[in-house]
Amino acid sequence: MSDIEKSLRLLALAKRYIVEDSQFGEGYTITPKNDNRIQAHCCDGDLEYFVTGVYNSGANVARINIEELDDLREFCQSLLGGDA
Repeated sequence: MSDIEKSLRLLALAKRYIVEDSQFGEGYTITPKNDNRIQAHCCDGDLEYFVTGVYNSGANVARINIEELDDLREFCQSLLGGDA
């Protein structure tokens, strides 16, 4: 895939996510616009993925949309300049 194709793919993926300064300090929090129960935290080139919305919900588990998680991972890897 050429550099321009990678850039265009990243721009297309970016429309699906909210990227904000992290509430945990340094880095960024990336959340899919259509599934706020998963998010990624990016800091210094490291990525961590989280399930959210389980606390105070009366449940100890939350269903993970694997396809959305895979898409989130692909987007985050693209942000870091690596191939997903």
